[in-house]
Amino acid sequence: KQGRFQDAIDTFQDFLRMATLPNGNETLLAGFANVRLGDLYRERNNLALASRYLTQGMEQSVHLGQVDVLMDAYVCLGRYHLTMGDLNSLSGTLQMADRVAQSTKADAWILCWLDDLRLRLWLAEGNLDEARHWVQNSGLSPDGPLSYQHDLHHQNLARVLVAQGRLTGSKPVYEKASALLERLRAAAEQAGWVHEEIRIRVLQAINDQTHHKSNSAFISLARAVSLAEPGGYVRVFVDERDIMRGLLVALDKNLRNEGHGIQKQLELSFQLEHLATIQNYITRLISAFDKNTAEPGVSPISNAEQTRNASAMIEPLSPRETEVLKLLAQGCADKNIADNLVIARETVHKHLKNIYGKLGVHSRTEAIAHARELGLL
Repeated sequence: KQGRFQDAIDTFQDFLRMATLPNGNETLLAGFANVRLGDLYRERNNLALASRYLTQGMEQSVHLGQVDVLMDAYVCLGRYHLTMGDLNSLSGTLQMADRVAQSTKADAWILCWLDDLRLRLWLAEGNLDEARHWVQNSGLSPDGPLSYQHDLHHQNLARVLVAQGRLTGSKPVYEKASALLERLRAAAEQAGWVHEEIRIRVLQAINDQTHHKSNSAFISLARAVSLAEPGGYVRVFVDERDIMRGLLVALDKNLRNEGHGIQKQLELSFQLEHLATIQNYITRLISAFDKNTAEPGVSPISNAEQTRNASAMIEPLSPRETEVLKLLAQGCADKNIADNLVIARETVHKHLKNIYGKLGVHSRTEAIAHARELGLL
């Protein structure tokens, strides 16, 4: 919440040390720390390390079966799917989380995070109707009381309003979004919730830029970058895709143009040496966009490589085994796989045994990791 990512990483690593047995094996409780480390590394754009921790933590969380830990794992996995542009897997993960939420009372914060993922999925698909339907049933209004106990969940409403404003160009919608975001920013700042303040200022920048208020957008964005730089935040910007890249490039250009109005305004807000730090971090963020070239939903492994890698297996997976493998990668337990595919749990166990044999592995974690190496996921 305070944006102190390195302290968070150190704390979770301490957690893992305490959750590790003398023989080197981690207990199932380590799942919580592993998925959280995966989420932190995802935000820092270390996606290979994020995948490793998430795969390990997801398996442990499924086997542990503790509801809050499992729901938290689904959220972290869903964020990773969103970052990778894998909307199909994100949809599957949300379905699994919803099934758990329907069978038990889930934490209000986790429900807020699931709604955030749900809305991002619909908006990425261009499905604004579903987002509007969510607003109608959310019980939230732009001028309603904000709730820290629900993790300032009005941020989700603000995201929909910003998207509507971008699509329609409506000035009243823009003004509603602007007023709500300013209330949220003040609430986050008062609480010392740096993590939320960064997200809110990013939305403020997008909202202002969409309605041609470039100077306001640049100031919001510069402050977001200033808050993000100490913790190493990356994906909070990059996951906003092209509009954010354009904003960062324009801000960078204006900051390098001595005597430009926006530079003078920012010099009043930041010390010159800190302004230089912001400029350097903007360059890093733009570079992260340029490296983020994989199309949404497309594996970075080429089709030819997938064919070549798959041929190295002892025997190809059957269509049904492939379905089981994909559900496995989404963190489904055996019972959930059986329910999804309308088959007996014993049949699931048979498929898993075949998958392990064909991949030459001995566990779920190894199967998922090796399948990704082969381009099967």
